[in-house]
Amino acid sequence: MTAMMLDYDRDFPVSGNWFSEKMHFFDMSLSQRPPGAKGYFDEAFNDYRSLGRIFFLPAGHRYHGQGGQGRQQSLSLFLRADIGDEDDFGAVLAPVLPNCLRLESDGIRMLLNRIAHEVAEPGLAAKLLLEGLSLTLLAETARLLHNLRSGNLRKGGLSPQRLKVIEERIRDGDRSTSIAELAQLCHLSRRQLIRAFRAETGETIGAFVQRVTMERAKSALQDSDKPIGTIATELGFSSAAAFSTAFHRSSGQYPRDYRTTGRAGGGEVEWRGEIVI
Repeated sequence: MTAMMLDYDRDFPVSGNWFSEKMHFFDMSLSQRPPGAKGYFDEAFNDYRSLGRIFFLPAGHRYHGQGGQGRQQSLSLFLRADIGDEDDFGAVLAPVLPNCLRLESDGIRMLLNRIAHEVAEPGLAAKLLLEGLSLTLLAETARLLHNLRSGNLRKGGLSPQRLKVIEERIRDGDRSTSIAELAQLCHLSRRQLIRAFRAETGETIGAFVQRVTMERAKSALQDSDKPIGTIATELGFSSAAAFSTAFHRSSGQYPRDYRTTGRAGGGEVEWRGEIVI
């Protein structure tokens, strides 16, 4: 395995493809992902979907990804695929490839955090420990995806078309939206939408709306000179103060500070650490 801690600031959007028969790839964001971080697996679906904090690209599956401008801190992990992995990560994985873009598991998150800590501050027998953690990570991921495929954790989710309608409304809308409006767009009741959205994505619709709203806020702060009060109004906040509080709670910075530091950054990548086994 190869584990790397990355810290970079992108001043232009990027896109690309990934395919490897010999390597699995994990990525865990250690900061907020820049706006426009999306991807898809062409054998399962062909519409770009937002990436979660953790995403997984299994060996043997072609991935198309894109990312926007902004700073990103992350742990990147490459794991060599063995012949036996085909049973867990081969063609049978196709129905749950959308879940790979947003792995929702406390156990997987804990393992990746432990790996990140060990890469940043290697201790005694670091390589041996990381080898064991990486094998456990792969096993936990295989189990999670198997359970999802078997329907033990995911039932009655939303169709890709309805997810696309929701995301487009939130990202492209010129005003705030409500769960009632989204339910009407999907021809569902509020209760049906709330349950189906959670089953499909692993997060609440309220959390999703908040995350996308903050992504839009960051783009507006970095890409325009609009007053903060104007941005707050366009995003549906009752006041600039309410927007400032929500933005600080989400990102750890106030809007004015984020605008200043975001525009001061460059496009270089800083390698914070790397361990190869």
